[in-house]
Amino acid sequence: MLNLQILALLVGASLVGSAAAVVTERDTATTGLGALGARATTITAVEPCPYIGSTCPAGGFNVEYYSNPLGTYGREGFPSSYYITDRLTPLSSSLTNVTGFVQDDSPGNPTDPGVTHPNPEFPDAAGAYWPGWTRDTNGGIAVDANNFTLVYSGYYKAPLSGTYTFCTSADNRNELYLGHGNAFNCWNAVAPADGVEPLAVAMGGNFQNPEACADVELEAGKYYPVRNVMGNWQGPSAFSFTVRVAGLPCSSNEFAGLVYPRECAPLA
Repeated sequence: MLNLQILALLVGASLVGSAAAVVTERDTATTGLGALGARATTITAVEPCPYIGSTCPAGGFNVEYYSNPLGTYGREGFPSSYYITDRLTPLSSSLTNVTGFVQDDSPGNPTDPGVTHPNPEFPDAAGAYWPGWTRDTNGGIAVDANNFTLVYSGYYKAPLSGTYTFCTSADNRNELYLGHGNAFNCWNAVAPADGVEPLAVAMGGNFQNPEACADVELEAGKYYPVRNVMGNWQGPSAFSFTVRVAGLPCSSNEFAGLVYPRECAPLA
């Protein structure tokens, strides 16, 4: 995919927009896990940050790898905020300008020798765990491919004013949060533990990972907190987060020069 900053430069002029965001959440597809269902049009205020640290470089999204016990986050009924409320420490952390990795497959048969079933709720193939199975994600982070959570967060600087399209897909789940107080606090980059609704939720599995998208009005030059909480509760995984800049024809998951890490918070 093309870099968003390069695409923005090709436009040559910004569109008219506003800091308040009108969000239209599109219908989501039906997967083998059940119907996510048609979602009604919603109007959401997405609050930007007026500024961040003046000398902070556009280093990319923070990406943090957290433990996710098999059978938990990624399934319905398990909150994405568990890593906050449980006060977990990341197993690994890095920076990335790319948000996505391709679908993989399990390394063998659930009945192969050495395969375990650590969650008694899933004694069959759905709970199979392959010891030593890893996969590469983003920012040079390799995870336990059986079950993991990745949190991507940072300040997105809108290059143009107008309507942006934010899309995500995942095997098994991704929750996308946007704006001050929803993704995290502008001033100290602290994410809320509860009381907020995601802008979009993507659920997938069985190699069917439909996109969930939202159209948002952003204002050029403003900084928008973004947080993706991607969870894989068992087995194969995949993830995608893309943005289509206002007035441009293509979406991209490459953000070089457009995203600043949470360390850029004015009060960090």
